[in-house]
Amino acid sequence: MPFQKCYRVAAALALCLNAAAQSPTSPQPAATTQPPPYIGVEAEVIANVLNQPIGSHTLADLALPREFIEVIADRVIQSSFQERYRAVVRDPAMTTRPAAAPQPPRTSTQPAESAEFAIKANPLDTQMHERDRWEKAGERRLPLSGFRVCPSGEQLAYPAFEISPRASAAERDAALIIAKSLSREGVVAAAARGVLALGPQNFGEDRDVNLRKLAEVGLPSDLLQFFFASGRIEPINPKWLAERLAENPTIDERFAPAAFEFRFTQSHAGFVVATEDGREGRRSVRIQLTRGDDWIGPGDGSGLDIFRQIVGALRELPIVVHVESRHLGPLLESMNKWGVSNPERLLLLAEGMIVSQWAADNCKSGSAAVAGKSHREFITLAPRYTSRGEDGPVFVPGDTRLLASLTATGRRLACSPLLFQGGNLLAYRPSPDDGVLLLAGEAEIHRNVSLGLTSAQAAEALRVEFGAERIEILPAASFHIDYELSLRAREHDVVAFVNDSHAACAEIIRIGLSALQRGGHLSADDEKQAGEFLRSGQIDALFDLIAPAIGSLAVASGQFAESRIAAFATSEVDSAVGNFQRFLFALDFELAAGESPRERLADGHTQAYFRSLRRMETRRRDLQQRLAALGLKAYPVPSLSADRLSVNYTNAVQTYSHMLIPAYGGLFASLDTNAERLIRGGLLPNVRVRRINCAESQRRGGGLHCSISVE
Repeated sequence: MPFQKCYRVAAALALCLNAAAQSPTSPQPAATTQPPPYIGVEAEVIANVLNQPIGSHTLADLALPREFIEVIADRVIQSSFQERYRAVVRDPAMTTRPAAAPQPPRTSTQPAESAEFAIKANPLDTQMHERDRWEKAGERRLPLSGFRVCPSGEQLAYPAFEISPRASAAERDAALIIAKSLSREGVVAAAARGVLALGPQNFGEDRDVNLRKLAEVGLPSDLLQFFFASGRIEPINPKWLAERLAENPTIDERFAPAAFEFRFTQSHAGFVVATEDGREGRRSVRIQLTRGDDWIGPGDGSGLDIFRQIVGALRELPIVVHVESRHLGPLLESMNKWGVSNPERLLLLAEGMIVSQWAADNCKSGSAAVAGKSHREFITLAPRYTSRGEDGPVFVPGDTRLLASLTATGRRLACSPLLFQGGNLLAYRPSPDDGVLLLAGEAEIHRNVSLGLTSAQAAEALRVEFGAERIEILPAASFHIDYELSLRAREHDVVAFVNDSHAACAEIIRIGLSALQRGGHLSADDEKQAGEFLRSGQIDALFDLIAPAIGSLAVASGQFAESRIAAFATSEVDSAVGNFQRFLFALDFELAAGESPRERLADGHTQAYFRSLRRMETRRRDLQQRLAALGLKAYPVPSLSADRLSVNYTNAVQTYSHMLIPAYGGLFASLDTNAERLIRGGLLPNVRVRRINCAESQRRGGGLHCSISVE
């Protein structure tokens, strides 16, 4: 490749961007002092994260710890880098639509009466006005933190998303004051500020009326029931706060968290969350589908493809499926082609609102003792509302509303005042006689600090709510901890299958080298030499050797021609784009780990990107050390957690008889085989291992455990 076209190499690895006049083989500059970890680009991204609006206030008012904001910033930097330097575009050489192109979902109004499978409708869909209000609200961070719903229909709702247009000036002032003080000062102090803004004289003897007044201006006033002043039997009442403020209208240490006793009580007495270590049997599987037909075709690893595989893998379990009503007809057509055995075990729940794929996140299952009976009652615990995101909870209307369908199946639904995302909570028992230990990703703490709890109160509330004996908070190496570990109980210990990022990246690079050679972009001799460099850890030399080949795939800086990467797919349902981007990420990861001298020649964005990769892996090592300190035996698996660029095997599902492991297939099928071999080595012989292809789901930042809830 002519040297003048170094921009193509830059597009591939973004390491030549500030070195267009320097040969890749020129002497590298002498090592300099390592820059501070958060400079330039990082500082700008952190500021942008904190300045995101939430109504009339900003995300900075959620008082997220600096260390956690840095985690969020690193994810933003990595995502923006991929968008800027890893774009795969159609080019003039592509005159036809790719064979593996996805199709838009088909819709149908086929009536339920014509279906072979049992179908029930969401009972809330009769409330059209309320559904329209939720659809209009959409997915967003809610300006009022007091918002709470209970899909079971119980009277546990504070339904306001934002301040009413008819609100008085005092109410608007109170809403802003509460929003800015809630996370920093706690729910009691924020309540006191709200009472002061609304006027202490306006709070009478009716506790419920007082609580609703504060909820309407954004206070999670239902949490006040867990706070007790010294010497008082009754929990905090806004009237009591008004009396204190009438004596002295100052928000001081009288209202600080330390001045009150926090006594959280369970939403359903005696509830114990189901463990995910294979010790317990399961009653059913719950799946959410975004469409009723294939994304590309059978074997693509999309939501429907996962459902199809689960129907065959778990033949003994009932399966409950949520799907938007307009996709019901195509789903029935798809299922009729499968030849489903025991179709009576499948129940379809028709939903009136948009359904996401991530069934594991909007609730957690468990059980509770029933008075006078030997068996335990099956309970589903719902959060305050279903949310997504780390940097402030984002309300997900459809996934919140669909939980009401479970009540139509006869299931008991308990509604928690806490916020949680199920994939970031994993429970297990260290031994059969031990109580439950709850592992929680740190974002679960910050979600509840946004409601006015301290970090210690949030951890204690989660522990109590889920019936755990202990709780352990894990660092946010990945968006959710179910992308970092899967637990399996054995006779005398519990195994934690964890990610070995370097082993995964080395194998991805090796497979990518073969694809480059197969596509005619790399000679057989160069592929062999590159493999030697890879095995010996000479990543810089590997880069120098293959950079021209990668550069030949580019059409502009940061843009690669789709027609030139066809060798990165092995079938019509394999994604050449996704596979190629994973290959580039694996190269980046290994170059970052080696702190290549050429990194200093790159632009600030690229340097920040490489620093973020090193920090991400440091957090992963910290998480794994925490697991070891708990006595868990780690089994590293060549597995990569990198959001939408993952090739992940730890996002697995455990049942009493099975371990279902995510598979990627296609170009990376050999990785699947190696991961399964290593996983089998950590299991008892009686555990059946089944691969479930979820490649397309991984390309959306999810996976297997994210997509199905085994309850």
